[in-house]
Amino acid sequence: MERAAELGRLGKRALLLGDLAQLGALMNENHALVRDVGGSGEPNERLIAAALGAGALGAKLAGAGDGGTIVALWPGADARPLEEALRRAGAAALYRPRPVRGVALEPAGEGSA
Repeated sequence: MERAAELGRLGKRALLLGDLAQLGALMNENHALVRDVGGSGEPNERLIAAALGAGALGAKLAGAGDGGTIVALWPGADARPLEEALRRAGAAALYRPRPVRGVALEPAGEGSA
């Protein structure tokens, strides 16, 4: 479990640095740790293989393990190849968040309080 905690710290650092290739590699390593102790199942493995085969930078299970829920890190804006691969592998539902920059401060202008 020490390595899993270290992967979390390294993953945070990779995310903050924008190093998506490193983040993907860390996701893959984390998943391998969980899988190797019996924490994954066939639905997860099938979906992860499909995601990686389609070009995902990394993929790992999410949730309790055998439920067929994964997270995949896709390298570009057009995720259709990933979505198609996951559907072919039996994904029942897909959720693709749309990242935004977050809160932004705007200068006060007319009509502002």
